Amino acid sequence: MVTHATNNPKTICRTLSMSSSRTWQQRFQDMLDSAQRILRYTRGMTYQNFIDDRRTLDAVLHNFAVIGESANRIPHEIRARLPDVPWRDMVGMRIIIVHIYFRIKDPHIWRAVTELPSLMRQLEDFLASPQTS
Repeated sequence: MVTHATNNPKTICRTLSMSSSRTWQQRFQDMLDSAQRILRYTRGMTYQNFIDDRRTLDAVLHNFAVIGESANRIPHEIRARLPDVPWRDMVGMRIIIVHIYFRIKDPHIWRAVTELPSLMRQLEDFLASPQTS
């Protein structure tokens, strides 16, 4: 099947509205997939390697934007059950990446990279717990 981009606003809006029908579990998985990509892209890197590699930095920023967008769409009642997850920080990072990109600070991004394994454990544990069924 061949697909192509469209400039038709109705088609674009319909496509975007379909994305809002994703479940919170799917959004958790989106967050985990993006976190895994970030860790794969940065494996073996030092902070200096990271800031010197513009391509990796750009890929990491994109995936943090996905994490932030997904976090923003997790229902409040689910977020409340995970008070140690930095929901506001994730959403805030997405806002900075997308809207205030000129204020991005490389050390903050690197710190967030190093904190991803902890976030992933929290999300995976919650998804695996019987209370989420």
